[in-house]
Amino acid sequence: MTDHDTKDVAATVDHLLAVAGLTVTEAERDYFIRAYPILRESLQHLRIPEARDAEPAPIYPADNRR
Repeated sequence: MTDHDTKDVAATVDHLLAVAGLTVTEAERDYFIRAYPILRESLQHLRIPEARDAEPAPIYPADNRR
């Protein structure tokens, strides 16, 4: 990973932590910066393009009647 890529990843990690309202130590931040590209790539393998626009399956009935 180039220095520019590392800066982009660091900015993304900082943004995600801020949006989530999380405060982390410098060691935790460094870990997230190293792990983010690996996790991002892994998530791409979990997405099925054919199901991108599909509605999620209902898990629970809309009401509590049984």
